[in-house]
Amino acid sequence: MRWSKPAAVLCVAYSLVVAGCRDAGKDQPTAQPPAPSVGPDGQPFAATAPADSGSPAHAAAQQFVTDLRGSAATDPNRVSARFLKVIGKPLGTSPEDQAKKFSGAAAGQWLKRVAAAMGSDARVSPAAGAAREGSAVFVGSFESGAVPKGRYLIRLVEDGGAWKLDWFQVSAAEARVPTTPIDPFVDFAVLSLGDVLAAGPMTADDRAPLGAALFTPAVMAGWEVSQPEDAAGYDYQRGALAAKLDAVAAGKAEWYFRSSASVAAYKIQFGVGAEAMVFVDFALVRGDGPNHWRVDQFVRH
Repeated sequence: MRWSKPAAVLCVAYSLVVAGCRDAGKDQPTAQPPAPSVGPDGQPFAATAPADSGSPAHAAAQQFVTDLRGSAATDPNRVSARFLKVIGKPLGTSPEDQAKKFSGAAAGQWLKRVAAAMGSDARVSPAAGAAREGSAVFVGSFESGAVPKGRYLIRLVEDGGAWKLDWFQVSAAEARVPTTPIDPFVDFAVLSLGDVLAAGPMTADDRAPLGAALFTPAVMAGWEVSQPEDAAGYDYQRGALAAKLDAVAAGKAEWYFRSSASVAAYKIQFGVGAEAMVFVDFALVRGDGPNHWRVDQFVRH
């Protein structure tokens, strides 16, 4: 992969944050193939810039974490329309909710529950991130009594001159990442998937909307959790999907990502050492915007 010097430095910093929960004495992948120079769709990766402490995107990400952990309600205008449609369910009965296909109140409640899962005593570390083409992704760490070693994921999109929240997720998973990063936005998609599946502070019910957003319709249909959109706005069976997510990793919180020489095939391993291991294979396909990826061809074995 061709990286500019700032991008290469960013990838190293980003990987260190992602792997911050790693225990050096535990099993690690012994070898990784070289990072591909093109994305899963066969197109070259675009140039990536650091989203460091001096950037507006980084400041927005850190402010979101602070505000979500505070007592004030979240303003739906600070959240992207795409993410509001993911987390803003169930819909209310008002014509406004039905027309917009999301409930601002439900979205705010979901965000508050996820932030609360970090623990009221959480010590939050600044996030490392990357930005390009009006999108930015961040990975940060936190520690609390409930979650000794945690991680949070944030994606932002630029809209009307402001950075809006496009993804938020917390996890207690100890993820092992490839020694060679692929691309910050691809890495973020892999982290999102692993943390959606792994046991952690977020309930399965709250992880289900993220899973529904990550998986392609083909995966959802294969899991038999799709349904016609109901009055509450769900086009999937939330309880059934939550149960499926929990069943994949069988309660394991620790995982690492095995990269592949193929840009279209990836593998995650749950469990290390003497634990019974679970593997999932999957592909990534383009989502509905720049630097947005979804999970396809998902197989557990």
